Amino acid sequence: SSSSENLFQSTSGVFQTSSVIASDTRLEAEILNDASYLAFDFSSILFSNTTWLRLCNVLGRIFILTSTYLQSGANVSLDTALLQISMLLVSTHLFLQSVGPQITALINSPSLSVRDRRVYTNLFDPTGVSALQYKTLLASRAIEWVDCHNSSAYLDLNGEFMYFRYTGVVAEETRESTGRGQHRFFGELQFARSLEERSKKRSFSKSKKTPPASNSTLHAERGSSLLRLSSSKILQLMENDDELSTAVPKLILMSLQEKLIAPLEELYDGSV
Repeated sequence: SSSSENLFQSTSGVFQTSSVIASDTRLEAEILNDASYLAFDFSSILFSNTTWLRLCNVLGRIFILTSTYLQSGANVSLDTALLQISMLLVSTHLFLQSVGPQITALINSPSLSVRDRRVYTNLFDPTGVSALQYKTLLASRAIEWVDCHNSSAYLDLNGEFMYFRYTGVVAEETRESTGRGQHRFFGELQFARSLEERSKKRSFSKSKKTPPASNSTLHAERGSSLLRLSSSKILQLMENDDELSTAVPKLILMSLQEKLIAPLEELYDGSV
């Protein structure tokens, strides 16, 4: 039939074009060179995820290295070869830093528990954290559960950890106010200050600033469950995930807003 002939002709044309490109190394090198520019220039427009951006960077480096070899063959200078290979290794290393924790999360946490799904839906999803990023936080122990099944617990709020109350009665011992145990977030100010101090330390390695000292203690009664966030481990993930770097400050802001709104609601309820 005519449709079958048209399909055969179009398929033959594709194979002929491919054979022409493969036989012309200069044309193939130019195509690979153009592909590298596309990978570098348009990836930032098409993707905002750090992992995808770094993958495009690796592909761009591979295209450039291949194009250079096709153009020069065995005449590639040692300096050029070392430069291109070193750039490819650096790009690959950065990509593995981004994708490595996610692969570990997929292997160790294929599915979320009921309480993890609830916490993700109520807290992390509104801030822009994806389900895979939440699993990555769990797998890397940047967030983990603290369950007080058999006895109460006393936890220092020294900036290293921030806590979210899932169930039970939790209160800060240094603050006495009605309804304090009903709050969901604890240690968010110290946590935000610690993140800032740690980020400055990483930017300026000679800095001798220390994390803020403990100024309060958290008392979780028996039967309580809390989600603990680690500032040091979250900061490590933030360095290789721009979306997470945007989401964590949103989470801290959410906790601060809740603390500010709660007294106003109590005042309004008391005046009615």
